[in-house]
Amino acid sequence: MSEFELHQLIYEAINEARSSFDFWLTITLAALASGYYAFSKLDKTLQVIVVSTYAAVALAFLLRWLDAGSVVAKYTASLTNMDGMLPFEGPLSSVAFPLQTMIIIGGSLATTYYLLTIAPKPKGDEQDE
Repeated sequence: MSEFELHQLIYEAINEARSSFDFWLTITLAALASGYYAFSKLDKTLQVIVVSTYAAVALAFLLRWLDAGSVVAKYTASLTNMDGMLPFEGPLSSVAFPLQTMIIIGGSLATTYYLLTIAPKPKGDEQDE
């Protein structure tokens, strides 16, 4: 594979990773907003279904994110082996991927915890206690 093709593949994988992160951020903010405004109107079964669906989608986006990161690492290693010029260098390029991975994992867990425990409860539940 030529250096040009490797550069193209790296940028495509980076765009895939960025797209996955953007979609994850969108569904997380939607889950938080809907959890705050509408979660209390759902019965317990539907709440569990919503939380399970969110967790499954978040996991799918995390796996897409990790896959794109491994593709970038693989093509970057190939580029390094052929003494090609890396498309990005510097101290921050090695920090961004782990940081965003921690954001996805931590944000997904925090959102799930919020939906299960902190989100507003149905009005009837407060009177029963």
